[in-house]
Amino acid sequence: MAQTILYYPTINIPNENWLKNALFYWDNISSIVPYEDYYNLSPHLLYLQSCEIYKPVYPRDLFESIYVNDFKEEFITRLNRYTKRHLEHKKNTCTRKIHRDKICDPLLHNLIHYNKISPDLFKYLAENNYIVDYNYDGWIELDSNIAEIYMRTLAEFIIKCYPEDIVIGTDLSKHQDQFYHKTSLKPDTACIELKLDRCLPQPANNVGFEEIIEFKQSHQDDFAVFREKLREFEKNLSACTKIEDIQFETEKFKEAWQFALSKDQKLFTKSKIRFVFGTLHTLIDIADSYEAVNNILQNFYGQTTPLFSKSLLSGIGAISLGYKFVNHKNKINTQRSSSGFSYILKAAKDNIITSL
Repeated sequence: MAQTILYYPTINIPNENWLKNALFYWDNISSIVPYEDYYNLSPHLLYLQSCEIYKPVYPRDLFESIYVNDFKEEFITRLNRYTKRHLEHKKNTCTRKIHRDKICDPLLHNLIHYNKISPDLFKYLAENNYIVDYNYDGWIELDSNIAEIYMRTLAEFIIKCYPEDIVIGTDLSKHQDQFYHKTSLKPDTACIELKLDRCLPQPANNVGFEEIIEFKQSHQDDFAVFREKLREFEKNLSACTKIEDIQFETEKFKEAWQFALSKDQKLFTKSKIRFVFGTLHTLIDIADSYEAVNNILQNFYGQTTPLFSKSLLSGIGAISLGYKFVNHKNKINTQRSSSGFSYILKAAKDNIITSL
């Protein structure tokens, strides 16, 4: 099954290196686009779209799905919560633009005035003075915190509408924390935080999109081993119920990862494309059994150091694992119920791969 990474939180992806790295490890790349034939995509996304690699995700698919009522109720609930906590600071917050078609129901949109949105959400926002402006080239101007709440809720529900394997991806930790915020130590909030620091092969900054696509096509079977090993490691970690099991699986992955890098070094050299060691952080859902959670809480509560940390690639990079408690159980695609579900990709600025 094809694997898709959905960039959060913007339509265009400002970090070109993130886009290249995602292209390297995922079959498809997506972002949330207001409507079909949206004319303001970046040149990079337009090119990848012509290659059938970039595939926009449309809010319409959510509005026409069985999740639409849950989405609207959840957004209003979060908005009410925000209002209760932060109303006194509302006048001092900045504003941000959000396209009206990301918040309106297209079916109703065709039946009412062009400048109106779905009655329920528009009425609530208007009556509570959340809308600053909604008649500026199709853009609604909202309080920045409200725009963030909306986009986060939209992304959370929209990935449930697609049958394919789709995950949330970003380039900044703060965006991941906004989407999967920290919570209390409860059984349904525990997950593993995996960090591969400076040991993930990625194309160097000067490598073009055409070169990356050609490399993937020429060495598809050979290079796919990296993604397969990472996915296998995630699944194995998700099934672990004891700390010892996690440590055992991590040692296995460390050896397999080093072997794969050494074996495929010829691919990097032969391609004449420069590669660097980049970084990947991901959150992994864990087995929700009493034994697993009890072991987690007993072994991790109060700790500040990683559960497992080892150097990789002769000290160049490192792998580390810890536990994180975040609200995630109802936010992930069903295809990711036993694997990683949120990814931060970071590019390295140096360390060209010459020997492993």
